[in-house]
Amino acid sequence: MIRVLHLNPTKGWRGGEQQTLYLAQFLKTQKDVQQYVCCYPNSVLEDRCKKEEIAVFPLRVLGEWDIFSANKLSEFIIKHQINVLHAHTARAHSIALLAKKFTLRKKYSFKLFVSRRVDFSIRKSRWEWINQITSKKYFSELIDSYIAISQKVKEILIADGIPESKIHVVYSGIDLNRFKNQASKEKIDQLKKSMGITNEIILGNVAALVDHKDHRTLLLAMSLLKKESLPAYKLLIVGDGELKSSLLRLKDELQLDEVLFLGYRNDVFDLYHLFDVFVMSSKEEGLGTSLLDAMAMGLPIVATAGGGIPEIVVHQKGGLLSPPQNPEALALHLKKMIQEPELRKRFAQFNQKHVQQFHYENTGKETLKLYKKVLTNQ
Repeated sequence: MIRVLHLNPTKGWRGGEQQTLYLAQFLKTQKDVQQYVCCYPNSVLEDRCKKEEIAVFPLRVLGEWDIFSANKLSEFIIKHQINVLHAHTARAHSIALLAKKFTLRKKYSFKLFVSRRVDFSIRKSRWEWINQITSKKYFSELIDSYIAISQKVKEILIADGIPESKIHVVYSGIDLNRFKNQASKEKIDQLKKSMGITNEIILGNVAALVDHKDHRTLLLAMSLLKKESLPAYKLLIVGDGELKSSLLRLKDELQLDEVLFLGYRNDVFDLYHLFDVFVMSSKEEGLGTSLLDAMAMGLPIVATAGGGIPEIVVHQKGGLLSPPQNPEALALHLKKMIQEPELRKRFAQFNQKHVQQFHYENTGKETLKLYKKVLTNQ
């Protein structure tokens, strides 16, 4: 019996939390697996796990090196005879290491898996002394396996000095079944009316307003489009984050009336029905599951070739990829997609077929296979 404890003590809800839930949903169907999800009390993840009847262990983690939480975690691990601890975030990584040290002192051991979802170096700080502290945990012998969500993430881990033998690529997936339910015409009409949409071509972006998503490049590209003679279009940006204020100022400076910031929304999948083209401008991206969502919705893609994006978006077949942080190249691709409806249709049809390989059940199967491989030392 594989007894798994997923560790994701995050208050909010982003891609990593969704992937944790997807994996737990898959493992719930496996007879040889018993599992728990350790999450922040009253978090979105806890609420959604309970709705899926997945056992939870609420734990209030106050920081990366919260020894009290780590001790409680170790007690839970021993009590429930956990043999796989899967850390899904950077904070979880730190707490998991402490917990393993505590359990080893009590003569109990388990296998520790760490998911790596971002494609930037583990030595990202400009200050060497900070790098020495923060990167040390990545080289711990207590880690049995890293799960990289793309080949690009694996390459960066190897470049940073992590042994290749410890790194396994398992692509993130999405729930393809959820796209079978279409929003009603009344709902779509209501959304269009609320945003002043008539017959414009709608460009859509769904991403947190944070640095590596690089909305600045997207806004600069949009300013270049203003110089072109094009059919009417609008850009809808869905998401919230720390850069919201600065991006709104840039929008005003560039006089981009055709750009709407919608903030955080609970009706994201309804909004996808409004989009004609999905846009992503990330300079760094572990993989980009919002791109997979867009592909499943039958949308063509205009994106940067940042991180793992080229591993899921096929250039000139399902989308157009430009170099990161290059507004001119991004603008050219946006212009081409706006001008050519047949191109949009062809790319959309390709994406709906291509995305089938990225169902979350495939992610679950590969992850379970890896658990078994490491547990049996094969």
